[in-house]
Amino acid sequence: MEQSPRKVLLRGYVAREGDQYVAACITLTLAAQADTPEAALSKLFDIIDDYMTEAVTDDRIFADQLLNRRAPASEYAKYYYARIRHLLRSTFDNDHHDDHPTDHMPFKRLLPLHDAA
Repeated sequence: MEQSPRKVLLRGYVAREGDQYVAACITLTLAAQADTPEAALSKLFDIIDDYMTEAVTDDRIFADQLLNRRAPASEYAKYYYARIRHLLRSTFDNDHHDDHPTDHMPFKRLLPLHDAA
């Protein structure tokens, strides 16, 4: 019987910093920046994909350390700030729109982790 792959819950946020957007993954302490939130997230997920592939193939002897690399408390604070702000905005938004509705946006993504053969 084939086992289903383990999964890693990735948590992070996208925040506007000046004229750029930064997407940060607090689960793996990785980040990317771009001109739009979508582009920053796309870059970040490409980085995560490469990172995870390396962690379970070429660097598999260090996989435990690489896959358990948590962000500092300040990054968790930014993530929970984004979550609370998003929750409040979605709960109490009475057709009020900010100039930058995506200036703080949390994300969660479940990523299957395939062991190297």
